[in-house]
Amino acid sequence: MANNIQIKRKGDQSAPTGLLAGELAWSDNNAVSGNGGGAGYLYIGDLTTGTAVNRKIGGPGWGLELLTDSTLTGNPTAPTAS
Repeated sequence: MANNIQIKRKGDQSAPTGLLAGELAWSDNNAVSGNGGGAGYLYIGDLTTGTAVNRKIGGPGWGLELLTDSTLTGNPTAPTAS
């Protein structure tokens, strides 16, 4: 039996508010970009310390914030042949 998945929608560029843990939302950014949602983002509510936090999980450039601090720590060692 098929199930329907409901996703909250917004027609502007702002992040959705009030997402519960595991709840999905789509912000299509069409009102600003005019490109039919190609610049939109998919969000999921993530329960952190009792409060739901919106996490971007898709869209153009969504992973770039992961690269803002690429500092390596520790002592790098090269592999040796055995």
